[in-house]
Amino acid sequence: MKKSWRKRILSGITSAALAVSGILPSGIPLANVLKADAAEPLPNLSEDSQRDDVVLLVGSGSHLAATTVEETLANAEAEYALGIASQFCIFLQDNFIVSESDAEGRVAVGGSIDAHNLGWDYAIGKGNYIDQEHGKKLEDIIGLTDYAHVIWGANGNDSNGGEYTAPVLRKINTHSSYKDDGNNDTQTPYQIFAVESDEGIAYVNADSLYASAKNQFYNATGEHKLIDFNKYFSTDSGKGMLNERSEMLAAQSSPFEMELIDNGDYKTLTITYTGDADAAECVYFNLPADKVNMFTQASEIQYKNIPRLPDENGAPVKDGEGRYVVNNDGTAGTWDFAYIVVNMPGDNIHMCDPYTKEGNKVTMVSGKSEDGTGEISKWLGGESINAAAQNNHPGVTSLMYNLYEAKNVVLGSNFQGTILAPNAHVTDEQTLNNNVKRGHLSGALIAKSFKGVTEFGYRPFTGPFSMLGVKSGYTVDVTKFLKDGTTFLPGAEIGAYEVKDGTVSATPKYTLTSGDATEKLELTPGKYVIKEAEAPEGYAIDTENIYYIEIAEGEEVEDNITVRTQRITRNIYNLVPDGESTEGIENPITQADIDAGGYEAKPMTKLMDFGQLCWNGASGFNLDKVTLVHTDGSEKSFTSFSHAAAQSAWTNIAIDGITENDKKDIAGIIIEVSGEGSGQIVVQNSSWNDAAKVDLVTGQNIVFLDVGAVEKRLCGQEGQILH
Repeated sequence: MKKSWRKRILSGITSAALAVSGILPSGIPLANVLKADAAEPLPNLSEDSQRDDVVLLVGSGSHLAATTVEETLANAEAEYALGIASQFCIFLQDNFIVSESDAEGRVAVGGSIDAHNLGWDYAIGKGNYIDQEHGKKLEDIIGLTDYAHVIWGANGNDSNGGEYTAPVLRKINTHSSYKDDGNNDTQTPYQIFAVESDEGIAYVNADSLYASAKNQFYNATGEHKLIDFNKYFSTDSGKGMLNERSEMLAAQSSPFEMELIDNGDYKTLTITYTGDADAAECVYFNLPADKVNMFTQASEIQYKNIPRLPDENGAPVKDGEGRYVVNNDGTAGTWDFAYIVVNMPGDNIHMCDPYTKEGNKVTMVSGKSEDGTGEISKWLGGESINAAAQNNHPGVTSLMYNLYEAKNVVLGSNFQGTILAPNAHVTDEQTLNNNVKRGHLSGALIAKSFKGVTEFGYRPFTGPFSMLGVKSGYTVDVTKFLKDGTTFLPGAEIGAYEVKDGTVSATPKYTLTSGDATEKLELTPGKYVIKEAEAPEGYAIDTENIYYIEIAEGEEVEDNITVRTQRITRNIYNLVPDGESTEGIENPITQADIDAGGYEAKPMTKLMDFGQLCWNGASGFNLDKVTLVHTDGSEKSFTSFSHAAAQSAWTNIAIDGITENDKKDIAGIIIEVSGEGSGQIVVQNSSWNDAAKVDLVTGQNIVFLDVGAVEKRLCGQEGQILH
């Protein structure tokens, strides 16, 4: 039985914030519409063994692991504010150029990795460094095995004077290990590499340093790529996910006070939370541009009155019941305080004063005791700036510096916290010949590129996705009804499944649980299929109402929420799988039609009593067909018109043969035009409505929706353009 257009719209998902470019109709299996990938083992360069691509990406035993790499990446993006970057101590779009020390965690680099100025082969992924011979393996600390220590994009670029037009992997240690007290090797297996370009594969095969280690290099080229670095960082073709999330974090704020205390030979900066919350997931400190230098000058950073994390009831967690962490010796621990994000504006940022305490910084986090009467303090880099340095404190995973505007960043010596600077080239003071020793970054670095001597720890920021807060104002109103269409059904999980290159993810990127009212599902720009993912107990999953939507980034900003004026697009056509005939299919549309776009719509007032169509300043177009869609689902088309040719002046268009009954109960009007030119068209009642006019585009089907025929939650107020 044919469903009315009204019911098609109201039975599923509606929005006052999205451009909806298509609806997948009932009864079409997704597998027949969009392709799906399966996981494949990747061969090593010795061609004597294989390893699963998902395992290389996240390791055996990871809670992020799914059937495919795409699904695994989606899991990471849905769980962590930093997505898959949260699994690495170095995550760079371009080049990683080092001339000292090592990286104790995992490394993912899109360009070249070059340690040719180092006096030894650069070690990666060794874990807790104690001395040149001893330490705790990274595998024991993160609880995973079999992952790639290095994911090398091996993409050429024109940075550094064109030196890295062809990618290089110079002087990287493939067999670094520790010894136990009995002088036995404790690193088994040695470092694993995933190489993502043919140029990278050729480089490894040609370099004699890696001749005996080809069984440690895995071919992740082409469609087997583990990480597309140009997705995570901005390029000429669009904004990267990390850039987008950096901006989202910068839009968050918490109340605080700053004070810079001069102790004589060093300074202390206190940043005190002044809000009312005793429990919070995250606090955000937005440093004013003229106060960033206070941070630079300070050798001690003290975060005070930080709320405890909330328990399942929203109350402050008790001691030892907070977030699970692993200590440097591999034992279990907890961190009980909220995540801290410090938003720092500015194009050029020095993280320290190189002439005070040799550029070192230490960090303290303090908050209320369990009973709320006292205070607990945790030092993350040593008990004071004058005490012995301590690296890789597990509490560092709760601290991040968001340098959302930075183009250039200079590190000092020892420092605690993840640095998110997706647009920045990063170096350090020693590389600039300033008065500092080589330092250690306990945390992680996420940036465009790095050149320097800093040693990198293995404590990346693990803040959850939810801390991003309001996500650009893009929401979808989701209502789950029983079959009667009026009774709310709580407990259903509705999922937004990301669509990339024609592939629908097998797991949802965003979800919500239905309740006794309309719920808002928050999304970020992209393409999604929205459908019921899990039904409440005793009910079957709804396989009939499946929707396809697209969201594009807007340009207007209102109250720190990105919004945009956008026409709603609703295709009421039946989707025909690629390669199948459209013969006998009513209102067919193909996936190629959806991908190509061009289906535009405009909300209109009083279409149920519409009088006429009008050209305005139009030339070169022909009006081919007008279809009236009624609220009961019936449709009537017209192909004969008076004044059908587009006119250069404002001109009424008469629809030949239309009756007054035809004009009643109109839910929408589809206008089909051909030709090329310029101008506008509008559906009106009695006068021209500038707010409702639509620019004509060659080959475009224009859909007008009637405010009176669709619930207000879809169309807003009468005459209002949707946002």
